[in-house]
Amino acid sequence: MTPVLSLARRLVAVSATALLLASPPALAETLSGRCVSVHDGDTVTVATPKGREKIRLVGIDTPELAQAPWGDRARAFTQRLVQGREVRVETDVQPRDRYGRLLGYVYVGDTFVNLEVIRSGHAVLLTYPPNVRHVRAFTAAQTEARTRGLGVWDPKEPLTVSPKAFRHGGGTRRRQRSPDGGKPPAAAASVAPGAVVRFNPRSRKFHPEGCGHPCGSCEPMVVEAARAQGGVACKHR
Repeated sequence: MTPVLSLARRLVAVSATALLLASPPALAETLSGRCVSVHDGDTVTVATPKGREKIRLVGIDTPELAQAPWGDRARAFTQRLVQGREVRVETDVQPRDRYGRLLGYVYVGDTFVNLEVIRSGHAVLLTYPPNVRHVRAFTAAQTEARTRGLGVWDPKEPLTVSPKAFRHGGGTRRRQRSPDGGKPPAAAASVAPGAVVRFNPRSRKFHPEGCGHPCGSCEPMVVEAARAQGGVACKHR
């Protein structure tokens, strides 16, 4: 096959995550400004009335610039959408990452930039609860891009190491992985989109609720986020 692109520790943690998926959270912040720089496909700088903000586009992950040619292509695509344009940025439940970047959904007029980047095949899904408001739309967009063979999903020139795996040395220290775990769309449908699973980052296996597998070190997340990290379903299903 041609490659084309990882219980809650307590039941209450899974229940809380599932509740977030069922009920979109209120906006934490909305800001507007002009995009003055595009660092890569999923990171831009916006000049606002209060100063410049570095924005990390939520829910998607574009190839690193060192992942030629896909990183440069992703950056160029995002540039065409936002460079020098007035943008609106909306945050989710968690407004910033550990680097201080604003985690945002970026819009240019009616164009939802995050969605267009993944729908064009220039990004893969990477969603972490609690910032999951648009996970279903992103999942559908990725499926569309993969079905059409766009960008990183091009069967003639596929991206075989996910951006996250590449950042952690996956290009040299471990076998190349497809960015969604190497499963075809039909297999991915075996776990419902948006379902909460328990992901083990060491074994790169995820456990659907009710599989009965104990996993004290697992992290709760939606299944799309687990697959984006190279996760595959356990055999105790």
